[in-house]
Amino acid sequence: MRRINKYLDRYAECEAALAQQLFEQCPRPAYQRVVVIPAFDETKGFCKRLMRHPDADTTLLIAVINRPCDDAVSAAGKRSRALWSELVSHTTELANRAHLHLRTVNIDNRNLDILLIDHCTGSRCLPAAEGVGRARKCGADAALALIRCQQIRCDWIYSTDADAWLPDNYFAPRREDRDVAAIHCGFEHFSVTGTGIAQQLYDLGMHFYVSGLAHAGSPYAHYSLGSALIINALHYAAVRGFPRRPAGEDFYLLNKLAKVGRIEHDLTITIRLEERESRRTPYGTGPAVRRIAQLDNPERDHAFYHPEGFELLKIWLQCAETANSERAFITRQGAHAWLHQQRQLQPYRLAVITALDELGMIEFLDRALKTYSSKSQFLHQFHGHFDALKTLRFIHALRDHALGTVNAATARIWLAQWADARSKPMLSEP
Repeated sequence: MRRINKYLDRYAECEAALAQQLFEQCPRPAYQRVVVIPAFDETKGFCKRLMRHPDADTTLLIAVINRPCDDAVSAAGKRSRALWSELVSHTTELANRAHLHLRTVNIDNRNLDILLIDHCTGSRCLPAAEGVGRARKCGADAALALIRCQQIRCDWIYSTDADAWLPDNYFAPRREDRDVAAIHCGFEHFSVTGTGIAQQLYDLGMHFYVSGLAHAGSPYAHYSLGSALIINALHYAAVRGFPRRPAGEDFYLLNKLAKVGRIEHDLTITIRLEERESRRTPYGTGPAVRRIAQLDNPERDHAFYHPEGFELLKIWLQCAETANSERAFITRQGAHAWLHQQRQLQPYRLAVITALDELGMIEFLDRALKTYSSKSQFLHQFHGHFDALKTLRFIHALRDHALGTVNAATARIWLAQWADARSKPMLSEP
């Protein structure tokens, strides 16, 4: 609890304190769980869907209705303000505190309490440079404060999006495991007109990348979808919450969470995500799918990482495992000379060493092997330093300077081979 108290007192958004004050002002029976949804350029459909969920009566929805400050007159900005007005007009207010409004709605004798956070009207908009990351952080920080004061009984923060269709088992009880920092649910994209080739190829790329990391033995072999996350409250506080970023906030949060606990995949829960064109973030799913769709022949022209990059990553991680036993040589001759002796890196040894040098990993090896005496200490520091971001940059460097790319047909072949090599595939081929 000390971690949570420290985070809420020092690092949380103002919504955390306001949420707690609001419920002190308007006591409500404790909710079993809380789900956080940021909404920019959305309709009220996500509220209607949650209303139909069998656990809606015992769930608090925190909806952060937002728009960027530089989007006041665009159609998207106007739609966000219209959504706010519509939600307010179709719900009953219980209490409010500053820009937080606790409201309730009853449809077909089913109740849903909604904590609406206004970041879309007047001067309450969000800086464009902070975007969806700030919106998620506002909502999750409010959720954490309510968990601390026991207004929420469950110690998990459910993070999803307005385009998500949540299955009936989404809120299934979870076992107590303090080592689990977050759970990533299964997911699939759908469209009433059939999933387009661009979305299929984007999903293939995600499965291919995560499977490649798993094949290499990376501890960062997990997906990064903010719409499919269930986050341990204690670990959320330990890493100081969602980063304030206009996109990629889910990737960076999970990168931090993986250093303080395990990221698990729960494929018994499949969240359906509606395929749609999106310009809500500067990069991520929407812009990537749009770029793929603009290719003359997406199946042929969309590029995937070269599978050899994951083979080289696997060798590099294995080298790190053995570095401790060769500590005397490395401390005497240096990590650079030691890597030049690793014949298994051929014929790409120079490209690998160059990439590692640019990432600061050779300097890290030289320093870490002199500092950390045990293998476990060294490997803990190694994987904390060579994290998800550095892993991605390593794969990019090999792609750009040595390996190039492959097409979808080749990616599918390798994905199937990696799946065959695992006793329990992480996900079936899309």
